[in-house]
Amino acid sequence: MTIVILGDHPALNEAGAPFTNGYWGYFKGMLRKAGISPDDCIWMNCINSPGGSFYAFTQESKSGALTAFPAVARKAYLKPEFGADIHSLYTNLRRLKPNLVIACGELALLAMTHQNKLKFARGRITTSLPACGTIKVLPVLHPRAILAEIKQEPVLLMDLMKAKRQAAFPEVRRPQRFLHLHPTIEDLEVFWNEYIVTRTKNLSVDIETKTPVITCVGIAPSPERCLVIPFFDPTKPGANYWTSAREEKIAWQFVSRCMNTPGVQIFGQNFSYDAQYLWGKMGIPVSQWANDTMVLHHALQPEMEKGLGFLASIYSEELAWKFMHKRRVSDRSTKKEDE
Repeated sequence: MTIVILGDHPALNEAGAPFTNGYWGYFKGMLRKAGISPDDCIWMNCINSPGGSFYAFTQESKSGALTAFPAVARKAYLKPEFGADIHSLYTNLRRLKPNLVIACGELALLAMTHQNKLKFARGRITTSLPACGTIKVLPVLHPRAILAEIKQEPVLLMDLMKAKRQAAFPEVRRPQRFLHLHPTIEDLEVFWNEYIVTRTKNLSVDIETKTPVITCVGIAPSPERCLVIPFFDPTKPGANYWTSAREEKIAWQFVSRCMNTPGVQIFGQNFSYDAQYLWGKMGIPVSQWANDTMVLHHALQPEMEKGLGFLASIYSEELAWKFMHKRRVSDRSTKKEDE
């Protein structure tokens, strides 16, 4: 397996050679903890000139900057004189064809993907720009960010453990999902008989709300399959997904049956929110509630974030689904601690 460690630029105190100061000594130690030998990695920088921070290589004005790149940060556009370094980076990556590039920090993320939001990209497997040869990329926090906020160290370690797994193969592998959308009443019974009553003892449940109503309920009997039961549809008269009060009542009875079937345990993310909505708004108790992924994660790592998006970046290979498209805030069905 070939791993490229991509930094941003040499620091001013790396007089001997790149990646030799304390930041990178710490990072190499973290690689070893994750089971990756630093000596087996290829080490590269986006820009080869030393500087105190990436602001040394940027300008406030977009005029004359490297227009192919968005801003690294607010009013921080790459200066045109560093275009040759970026071109050399791309040429070398196309030649090396690594299985994985670990992009450390904002500038490395920008150079590899044209994304400039490390907060949302961190820990997510993605692909590079075609100019690099369409290589698999894992953005991680720069070691200087970890040493500035040491509570982020477990995040870096788990990201590097993911890097070791992902470096074993060059292609991007995503989990396969089957989503059952826009069901009829008959579809609910088919799903019950085929995927719940005979196949599972655990249901992952998630609701979405548009205060004060529940807009939909998601029920997953396995990691691969999920049924979404809508109750709100703004395109229909009265904004009700179901065509009659009788159909809506049957749909809610189906939800209640799922929540209270003996032997089938219920769990979810911040599920106390879901449970109080189901009981307070619809009178549906959740007698089989067994676990909460947010609480379980908090028990393992009390100092880490607990939102679902963060948990997915740590424990799964999913994309950052919340940011795959933009919507007006008023259009979003949301749940506290969901992002």
